[in-house]
Amino acid sequence: PNAINVQIQLFDEQGKPTGPLQALQQKTDGIWAIDLKGIPLGTQYQYFINGQPKIDPYGLQTTPVKGIKDVPRSIVTDRTFEWDDSLWMSEREH
Repeated sequence: PNAINVQIQLFDEQGKPTGPLQALQQKTDGIWAIDLKGIPLGTQYQYFINGQPKIDPYGLQTTPVKGIKDVPRSIVTDRTFEWDDSLWMSEREH
């Protein structure tokens, strides 16, 4: 909520930047947002809050760190999940 600026850096699977830092827009109540289209699964990214690298606190996967001062990068993952428990649910009801 106290950030002055928030940016995102995208990386390829080898950890090399794929372009410049991109600025997020400040919304209400300390929320920052950006609409990035067509980002493939496996893309690595890191937020920069007031110039300091940070991981995505809601991310599901990160890169390993090599040293104690390294900040892991977050990885774009597939968040979809198809529940297939209809058989279990029907058996549970009996």
